[in-house]
Amino acid sequence: MLFWHKHVLQSALNDLPNFTPFPDEWTVEDKVLFEQAFQFHGKSFHRIRQMLPDKSIATLVKHYYSWKKTRCRTSLMDKHAKKLSARASNSEEGAVASDGGSEVGSITDSDSEDKKEGAETKTSCGNCAVLCTVAQTTSKGPLCNSCYTHWRRTGATRPTIGPAKPRDRHANSVLARSKRKPPRGMYINHDDLVIISADSPQNGEVILKALDREIVSLKRQVRS
Repeated sequence: MLFWHKHVLQSALNDLPNFTPFPDEWTVEDKVLFEQAFQFHGKSFHRIRQMLPDKSIATLVKHYYSWKKTRCRTSLMDKHAKKLSARASNSEEGAVASDGGSEVGSITDSDSEDKKEGAETKTSCGNCAVLCTVAQTTSKGPLCNSCYTHWRRTGATRPTIGPAKPRDRHANSVLARSKRKPPRGMYINHDDLVIISADSPQNGEVILKALDREIVSLKRQVRS
């Protein structure tokens, strides 16, 4: 109106009741369809146009930029309503948690007991530091079957590294300290190693497949 009346404010105000804005070409259904199509196809306007055939590519692009600017804006009333709904949901969750606190506590206690029992079934070898289900109690401490057999046969502990050369003593000592135990988060089961190193390759495949299934189940738990 200002441009039409050459920026004369009083004339524009007088003529304002006669102003009729252009009708909105986008209905509520069209806007909802556009948002759904954008979630599926992104900025592929040719595919979006398949869901809105009555709109041209230029119209879709123009609506996209106007929608992009306004979709992140929320009014104060919307923010206040969101806060009230969040408070109501928190109060309901608190009531449910107080009612089922004893059940949750019993479940967590049972889980912790199961974990303790699982941890007690495996013992770390005092010589090679690998986990084994069955450990032999000796004067050298708990030993796995391989270390125990070597100790009974020779009277000495089983070496876990090869003989050191004179020029590589320092390097081998560093390797011995670093290879004494597996990296953090990695655990070696001696019984599984014995099965994998057996003559039958099927035993190793059974262990590896079981580990693969365990990894897949852990990934699903993390995603859920």
